[in-house]
Amino acid sequence: MRSHRAIIFAVLLSSVGPGWAVAQSAVPHTPTVPVLPASPFPVVSPEDVGVPSDQVRGLVDRVEGWVEGGEIVGAEMLIVKDRKIILHETVGWSDREEGLALERNSIYRIRSMTKPFTGTSIFLLVEDGELSLDDRVATYLPSWRNEASRDITIRQLLSHSGGFIQGGFPRPFQSFRSLREAVDAVGSAGPQNPVGERYEYSDVGSATLGAIVEEVSGIPVEEFIQNRILDPLGLSDTHTGFSPGLPWAPRMNPTYSRTSGDAPWVKYWHPSQEHAFPFFRASGGLYTTILDYARWLTVICDLGNRRPAGGTVSTGRSSPPRPRTTASQPSVMAARMAPSRRRFPLGTPRFSSSLNPGGTG
Repeated sequence: MRSHRAIIFAVLLSSVGPGWAVAQSAVPHTPTVPVLPASPFPVVSPEDVGVPSDQVRGLVDRVEGWVEGGEIVGAEMLIVKDRKIILHETVGWSDREEGLALERNSIYRIRSMTKPFTGTSIFLLVEDGELSLDDRVATYLPSWRNEASRDITIRQLLSHSGGFIQGGFPRPFQSFRSLREAVDAVGSAGPQNPVGERYEYSDVGSATLGAIVEEVSGIPVEEFIQNRILDPLGLSDTHTGFSPGLPWAPRMNPTYSRTSGDAPWVKYWHPSQEHAFPFFRASGGLYTTILDYARWLTVICDLGNRRPAGGTVSTGRSSPPRPRTTASQPSVMAARMAPSRRRFPLGTPRFSSSLNPGGTG
């Protein structure tokens, strides 16, 4: 296994920022052992895979110091090397005000970590022969057929070079009744900056990609993600919606926010509440655990060849894809997610079910 694929390192933070402090002895801490039944990876010592234990403990000490100093409420840390866990610990709280310790493999609102699932959905449709990365968004969404938006491509949305700023919706996102309504409003208004000139991170791109998935597939984007990614990979702890009455709701962590960089963090959402949006946010609507996300990262690292328990992302097709009428259809394996490979050298994995599920490493 190449070194850049050897380690999956994930830290999920309850919150980050100043505003409170506790004594060191009061900080909850859950160690790596015993192994959780849900773990898809065995647990070994760091030395077993060539990592010094003192470096791993140094990481834990650093994060615990953040809790002690009031910089974060809590954190769950996971390091997987060569498909073996060498660290899976928590420090701090899930709910600071209620004094609830953060538990391993609890469920988080992962917000923008949803974007890779939406992007993968687009690539699955490319492999199906249903669209091309260089297709214009206006090909699928009529509201984008205007002077401001008509030339923006799917590739530009994937690479955050479509000209939209973060928060680039014409009105508050929560005020829309559906994903499609929000995306139609964006297309009608057009981007805030010139198209294709620079990278600028924006939720608009992933939201629009989600609407394209819905238009092309004929089903809601969250259903597409469930059927084509989550179910085939066995990501049973990853969810596209939330309600307090769901069986897994007690495992959810609250979320915190702050009004400015030096303001204290306050709990703004609790699992006793419904989620804030009446529709699935393709840019940030998933809920998952750190172990499920590690499984997902393993698929990405393997370029779709394998999951820990075998299998691949489903193409969902029983017949060959229809041929494209475009002059050249870019290979999904070799595709670059921006007009300039020099500026955006992002390789993309292939997620075909025909790939060998054995893998290496």
